[in-house]
Amino acid sequence: MGLATLRATLVLAAIACCGTAALAAETDELGCEGEWAQSALCVERARALDSRAKAEAIMSSLGRVEQPPWAPGDLAAASALYDEGAALFRDEYFGDAADKFEPAFDQLQAIQDQFDMLVDDTTRTARNHLAQENFAEALAGFRQLLAWTPDDAAAKAGAEEADAGQRVVQVANEAKRLIEAGQPDRARTLLDNLAADIRPRALRSAQNVLRRFEAGVRHNALIGAGHAALDQRDWAAAEAAFANALAIDANSVAAKDGLAQVGRHSVEARLATLREALAAQVAQESWADAIATIGAIADLDAAAPEATAQLAEVQQLDALERRLDGALADPRRAVARTMRDATRALIESSGDRSRVGERIHAKSVELEQQLEQWTVPVAVTIHSDRKTEIQMRPGRKLGKFRSTELEVYPGRYTLVARRQGFREKKLALDVKPGSTPITVELVCDERF
Repeated sequence: MGLATLRATLVLAAIACCGTAALAAETDELGCEGEWAQSALCVERARALDSRAKAEAIMSSLGRVEQPPWAPGDLAAASALYDEGAALFRDEYFGDAADKFEPAFDQLQAIQDQFDMLVDDTTRTARNHLAQENFAEALAGFRQLLAWTPDDAAAKAGAEEADAGQRVVQVANEAKRLIEAGQPDRARTLLDNLAADIRPRALRSAQNVLRRFEAGVRHNALIGAGHAALDQRDWAAAEAAFANALAIDANSVAAKDGLAQVGRHSVEARLATLREALAAQVAQESWADAIATIGAIADLDAAAPEATAQLAEVQQLDALERRLDGALADPRRAVARTMRDATRALIESSGDRSRVGERIHAKSVELEQQLEQWTVPVAVTIHSDRKTEIQMRPGRKLGKFRSTELEVYPGRYTLVARRQGFREKKLALDVKPGSTPITVELVCDERF
């Protein structure tokens, strides 16, 4: 053991037995009461005591770990910081001491967190191995946990269970050999005669071998019954037999093949029903329902034409209607100067009634009318005093004038008036489609 490791271990042991008493004694001697408690000295000392206590608590916890898995240098570095803080504390440099205790605590907490994660991972892995009856791997995991914490009752119980499982493996293998040799009764007798001290969990793992054999016998009988029902074209009885066989063995190729034979006769009828529903949904322009129906058709027959060409067409119509709905819901954006070309293209792409249907076509016509309304300019007259500079946003500078007339498209505008030595004025102008001519007056007449 290196000097740094030995020193860290001694510190841990000392803190584990004496740290709490020392902290209580120092706390009693503080004398920081009343108004004095808020002094800089008392505040720094309280901070130092708090950070030291947290560091000592983790050091005490880590000190109880046997055969620790962390690197000795990590603990030594944290211990060195703690010792520096302790020396500063004794010299009443409380703020500096806290600056040492706090990073020491952070490093110790990181070690503790990594150790806790390692314990959790090891425990979870060992329990998984035990659940899967991988007894050797489970035993190794529980023994590792006991090497760190010998008093861990759960790890002790797991190790005992895994050890018992290993001892029963030999008996289980012999029972399996007898079963494969067609002697299940001898196998059962052998399993029933296992030593009484074998834990139930391990005993069950051996008994599982016999149960699997018996399940295999039932599975084979069901497969035979299923094929007999197929020969008689009794589809319901065949499906029940193969399904029960698959419940016994989820990987049974014979059961899966039998169910596939039963299922094939109903696929065409199901496809016909779905195609009839799809035609009605397309006629009603119920795109979401149509897409779901096409998905069901594709599940039954991936090569069906509906799964490719018609799906693409329905998805395009669905997307087209969504875009039309968005444009109609937000007309200002749809007819904005930067969006007009896109809106016109949208109208053009949805103009073929025979392709898009009545509802989409009606929305296209409505959007076209809306675009026309929003692209008819409205006359705006602005009166001023020839001294005020007028600017329209969005738009341009209009300059100084007594009166000017503009034509603007519907939308929201802001008129900004400026004149040196006077307060700036702003006027919101909401020009709606089909508005009558608008007249406003804007003058800067309020001095600073």
